[in-house]
Amino acid sequence: MVPFNVSDLVVRHPDAPAPTVNAVSFTLIRGETLGIVGESGSGKTTLARTLIRLLSPESGSIRFENEDITHARPAALSRFRREVQMVFQDPFASLNPRQKIRKALTTPLAVHGMRDPAEREARARQVLRETNLPDDALERFPHEFSGGQRQRIGIARALILGPSVMICDEPVSALDLSTQAQILNLLVALKQSQNLSYVFISHDLSVVRYFCDRVMVMHHGRIVETVAAATMEADARHPYTRALLDAAPHPGRRKTRNVPKEAETTVFSN
Repeated sequence: MVPFNVSDLVVRHPDAPAPTVNAVSFTLIRGETLGIVGESGSGKTTLARTLIRLLSPESGSIRFENEDITHARPAALSRFRREVQMVFQDPFASLNPRQKIRKALTTPLAVHGMRDPAEREARARQVLRETNLPDDALERFPHEFSGGQRQRIGIARALILGPSVMICDEPVSALDLSTQAQILNLLVALKQSQNLSYVFISHDLSVVRYFCDRVMVMHHGRIVETVAAATMEADARHPYTRALLDAAPHPGRRKTRNVPKEAETTVFSN
């Protein structure tokens, strides 16, 4: 059974002249990491937020484990909310600055029916260990942590309900290179230990080639190409994908000058 099967998805923001996500179709295979790349404004984040039903599509369908959740009401999404979680780009903005980490981690458990405070506490400490954070993190506030630690907290919060799918929206773009590597290695380890599937959004092809199994390339709201990450350099055929590859830093190769300005200045700008 595939976690996600998306068909002809169209998402339009109010008063927008064109759809932000336009006729997007794809399947997420269980256990894979599916990358989504494209310049700012291509529709990546809108697609991610629609997949977790923070936004509603204009048309098309989203099926999760063969259940149509496209227009399901909030009450009907309870199981789906446990199974699909999101890791956001800005770990500080996604945490309540006035809320201790204990509250951030245990509230989802209470909402989803775990009534025993001791059980919630034990689960919170477990996910701290799984994300390499100290137990005393529960007593601290978000501002007391580094950016990398805050992203680990964001990952712990996503893990707390035991999801099968995590949607990661630029989860390392705000971090320095060494911290990026640590977070990516953590996500790789969690994928194996927790049997996770990922949808991984990034503007950085070097990250995507390392982390993902397949890559979908978005341009003006459409998926223009899907290729295997390991052979992307050789197999990509669409001119836009080739432009992104030419604009991306690559060991042993000079950047090609004749690429679209949007690809060179907006994409891969870490």
